[in-house]
Amino acid sequence: MSDQATSGFSHEKASRSYMISALILAALIAAAGFIHFTLAAKEKTLSTTAAAAQHEFAMTQRVALLTAEFQVTHDEALISTLKEAATTALAEHEEVSPYVLSALSHGLADQAGMEAGTADKKVRGLVNLAFAFAGNPDGAEAKEDAQGVADFALKDVADSWQSAVNGYIAQAQKEIDLLSKIGLGLYAAMLALVFYQMTSLVAPAMAHIKAQRDHLEHMGSTDMLTGFYNRAMLFKVVSTLISGAKRHKQPLAVLAVDIDDFKMINDKYGRAAGDAAIKKVGLALNEVLRTSDVMGRVGGQEFGVFLPSTDEYRATFVAEKLRAAIENLQFSIKDAVVLLRVSIGVADLQPNHKSTDDMLRAAEAALQIAKDAGRNKVATAAGLASPAAAPASPPTEPVTGQT
Repeated sequence: MSDQATSGFSHEKASRSYMISALILAALIAAAGFIHFTLAAKEKTLSTTAAAAQHEFAMTQRVALLTAEFQVTHDEALISTLKEAATTALAEHEEVSPYVLSALSHGLADQAGMEAGTADKKVRGLVNLAFAFAGNPDGAEAKEDAQGVADFALKDVADSWQSAVNGYIAQAQKEIDLLSKIGLGLYAAMLALVFYQMTSLVAPAMAHIKAQRDHLEHMGSTDMLTGFYNRAMLFKVVSTLISGAKRHKQPLAVLAVDIDDFKMINDKYGRAAGDAAIKKVGLALNEVLRTSDVMGRVGGQEFGVFLPSTDEYRATFVAEKLRAAIENLQFSIKDAVVLLRVSIGVADLQPNHKSTDDMLRAAEAALQIAKDAGRNKVATAAGLASPAAAPASPPTEPVTGQT
């Protein structure tokens, strides 16, 4: 089973989900940009249209006020001012009204749009009346014309423009509010999508990458067959133990554990049987040793075991316990039961030991003494070997023909 399957993380699904969410996010960003652009355009149009409409209203009011003032004062100078105001009103209306009416007609319903058109006609009618009055202020119809200008400017035109502009502003404001809500919704959706990417895509991916990195680091520091430290990592860890033991003047012992007649097992039963024997011995080491003890595989069938706060004397008892536990193992290969035996060399930290390799070499020298003494024994660096009974038959010969 692959690491991907065991971790529950699928690169393909994560990539597909990320691409889909990225496309959705891009679409949301584009939509939000469009909404923002439209919103800005509508707000600008609303502001400009309202200002232009207000200007139209102010011009008509000026014409009405000038007319009313002339009726009271009969100041001939006001006639030229009224003509000028009416001319300016008409000229500016011709320039402004198409823009205002276009905005009003596009921003309003049909009825309101018609009202805007009516307002435009009333402005033109007001200006025409103003010209008629200014052209003959003393005529028989002057008083009627003046009253018409005043009424038209102060009531009809004002009401028409006010109705049309207010309707436009109300409708435009509704659209702006709606667009604002849609924009906020899009931004909320983008935040939710980003949160989804972080929690459902990025976080699991980062966790998977970390798990893979940790796995690789573990593979780089452990022996794949037993799960113990490999030689390089063991030496690195034990160097810290040695420094601490010397600094605090604490004892530190090492066991060199080697499987006896391992070559015979490999040659007779195959490499797979040899690997199984190494695993079996590794399990026995785990069961007997303390959690504070540090062990690693330092060679093909050799283990290095470091015992903190343990001198050579006590380490010898630990080694004997290990040897006896392995001697009692039931190890089956195919149709045969093979007797597993180990030889163990014991050494402790000496003043001249400066590295892990120095300690291990001392233990391996003791291991060779155990081998020379007949195997299945424990020997110390002082050259003493434990009197373990030799098996009645070669260690790797099957005890029974059938399991």
